This record gives sequence, structure tokens and C-alpha cells, in this order.
Amino acid sequence: MSTTASSPAAPSHRGPQPVEFQYISLVRVTGEDWSFKTRYQVITDGVSKFRTHVWVIGRNEIPSSESVYTWDGNQLLEFSPTKDFPYTIWEAPSEHLGEVRDFATTKAFLWPALTGCTALGKTRTVIDRTVAGYRCPQTTPAPSGPTANEIWIDQATGIPLASCAVPCGTYLDIEPERLVVGPAIDESMFSTQPPANAPVRVVPRT
Repeated sequence: MSTTASSPAAPSHRGPQPVEFQYISLVRVTGEDWSFKTRYQVITDGVSKFRTHVWVIGRNEIPSSESVYTWDGNQLLEFSPTKDFPYTIWEAPSEHLGEVRDFATTKAFLWPALTGCTALGKTRTVIDRTVAGYRCPQTTPAPSGPTANEIWIDQATGIPLASCAVPCGTYLDIEPERLVVGPAIDESMFSTQPPANAPVRVVPRT
């Protein structure tokens, strides 16, 4: 996993707090020499809200698509500039996870439940931060797919900095690029109100 980027000094206190986090998701294609790559840039209050910018990276390393998801802890605003309705408000995104996979991916990654996980009993350094490792079973493994994951959690902020499907380097890897503690966050950061007069699609709660 990537350990080349640097990060700011350690935070002044421990526990959930605002951070800006950027990472790469690599899904390796069986029998091929390339990976399906997605970059996530996330700003979170550390507790329940986040805004994530997602780029799907093509083989030539040029983004082929991008979206921005803002979760205020209650509803989701999706911005996808290539869609007929660039803005979509999802009143209950958990009811439509197949359509907002990047929202589900970010939420599950930022706040892993660690249910049934086993502490590895060791720490390591990732982007100059101390992380503790856990081995977690895959609750619904695909046929011939990985049955467990390793998750490495930053001990100061509680943010997972890296993870991989076991054995690492063969199926899915999350590789961190940078972590900024205490980014500038204003009151509009987690607003799920689209710009005035913008075309909006609303997906109501069922």
C-alpha cells in the first residue's frame, strides 16, 4: 500500500474530528494487468457528515467521470455534471444503494462497524501516521472471492487509512494519498440544498 505521501502534524486531541482525506480504490481485474481505479477526496466532520468528490480513472490515468456526494446525516445531494439532471436529492439513499454506490462506499469506509473483527495486535505507519490493524470477515463473500479484509485505522482520528481484501494486492486495495486534520469547514460544506434555479431531481423516501 502507498506510504509515500506526507501528512500534517498529529492532531491536538484524539477521537473523531474534522478531516480531509484522499485515497485510491484499486479493484484488480482477474487475468488482466490493470486495475479499475477510483479516487475519493472526502471532507468529513468526523462524526456523521461528509462531502466526497469521486473520480473514475481510465486506463490512461485520465478521469472518465466524476460526481460529488454531500451527506448531511439525513439526506444526500448528488452532483453529476453529465446527467440530464445534474443535481439529485436522495431523501433516503439507504433505500437506493444500488444507484448511489459511491455514497455507500464512503459511508461504510469512514465508519466501519468492526463487528466480528479481530485486532491484529500490531501497528504500522501509513502516510506518516500510526495505524492499528484489524482482520474482518466478509459478511457475504462472492463465490471464489475474498472472505476477509484487513483494515488499518488511524489511532488519532479513528479514520481508516487503508484496507485490502485478503490476500492483499490480489483483489481490492484502498491506498491513502493524504490526510489533513482540521480542514477549513464553513456552514455550506455539508449543505444538501442545490444552487438556486438548478434543475433538480428528487427521489423521495418510500
